Amino acid sequence: MIISKYLPFLLCVILISACQTISKKKLYGTWLAVELIEEGEIQDIDLSSASFTFNDDMTYYYDNTEFLREAGKYELRGSVVITNDTLNQMSEQKAVEIIYLDKDSLHFEMNAAGKRQVLKLVKDNPVSDDSAKPEEYTPADTEEPESNEEEL
Repeated sequence: MIISKYLPFLLCVILISACQTISKKKLYGTWLAVELIEEGEIQDIDLSSASFTFNDDMTYYYDNTEFLREAGKYELRGSVVITNDTLNQMSEQKAVEIIYLDKDSLHFEMNAAGKRQVLKLVKDNPVSDDSAKPEEYTPADTEEPESNEEEL
């Protein structure tokens, strides 16, 4: 009887917690992979070349010079990041769940061939929330215009 009395309340709490949304602003920036856990065991692999960059224009870059490069658009649905790689036209959408995110740590939960994996990442050069978009460098923006006048 007591359980049935509180069941609607418990269902609401479960639904609200299941529909958590992630702050897009916290996700912006470059993240470096530091640890991969598969089925509860830390994997002994070199992740030093693996990184993700999420931009505020909803584009992303994944770089693992040892294995793979991806770039394209992403969307955030609650706590799930869905990526659409545009470098490889044969690529399918991928989805990973954000299970932890703060200003300098990001944990993705993934499924690789039926095995649960958690990829832990740290923010590269953490910046304030106001300027989380990586700076873009364009040589043309910094060059002085050519002048035909001789300096005296």
